Amino acid sequence: MNAKLAAAARCEARARGYELLATLFAEPPRGELLERARSSSEAMEDALGSLTNEAGEPAPTANREALAAQYHQALERGVPPYAGVFLNHDGLVGGHAADAVARFAALCELPLRYDLSPDHLTVILEQLAELSQREARAHRVGSPGAIRAAERLSHACLQTLLLPWIAPFAAALRRVATPFYRALLDETLGLLEHHVHYCPRLNTLPQPAARFLDPNRQAKDGASISQDDMAYAQRVGLYLPPSDITWLARRAGVAHGFGSRALTLGRLFDAAERAGSFDALQGALLELVDHSRKALQDIGAGGPHAAPWLARLADLEAFLAHLANAREEHGACGS
Repeated sequence: MNAKLAAAARCEARARGYELLATLFAEPPRGELLERARSSSEAMEDALGSLTNEAGEPAPTANREALAAQYHQALERGVPPYAGVFLNHDGLVGGHAADAVARFAALCELPLRYDLSPDHLTVILEQLAELSQREARAHRVGSPGAIRAAERLSHACLQTLLLPWIAPFAAALRRVATPFYRALLDETLGLLEHHVHYCPRLNTLPQPAARFLDPNRQAKDGASISQDDMAYAQRVGLYLPPSDITWLARRAGVAHGFGSRALTLGRLFDAAERAGSFDALQGALLELVDHSRKALQDIGAGGPHAAPWLARLADLEAFLAHLANAREEHGACGS
């Protein structure tokens, strides 16, 4: 196989990988999709092979039931696979992050096939699949100009729509993911690393993709972080799914069934203060910060895009230290 056909085959394989991943993140797999997932890698086959339902029945009945429960636990109740959750200042789905994906799709004439908010991971992976197919066609034609144009768009999609948030998403998902979705996450990161390896280094990006929301725009120093800010990953670098909130409450010995996520941490601080367990809550939060930092450092696909999130974690540590010092000073004054 000559170099032209080898490059085309590589891009086609990448496109198939992105298309499969997009479908698997959209809903629990079943039928033919389940078999495609099973045959995609040994890790996925092992994760699916271990499934049983409550009655101990083997696949396929167990697969359908267990994967639906795992999908809910990991991606619906756990870590929503939306760029807006990590990049929008309000931590909500849609907004600037969705607008950026929609603008990029219009710029590149990419179809939006899924009935999902454009900032959903599935939509972005589907765009990468289509752009990889365009790269493959350009390589088969052998036009250097067409190849550079296709690579440029593919790289821009990675750089502006996915890499800025995949690292903190993966760090949070690893804390809650079940075996199948942990394997799916690893497959995704592996494909991204492979893609990044073959991306040319570009100094400029096409507009309006270059105007995508930059996480650095909302950087905060530790002293300016408030307890409400801690509800938003974009501000502090750490996404806390409900399972983390439950764990924190248990560590602090306080009730946790209150309010929306935007209020939960503030109320946790207040409840821990009343219960005399503030130090336990602070220590548990620092454990989560340390876990997230290690996960971010281990995720190669994020590359330099992980740096702003690591800086935010450092700010969060500084904020927690600031809170502890303030409490000590207040206690000294009170005595």
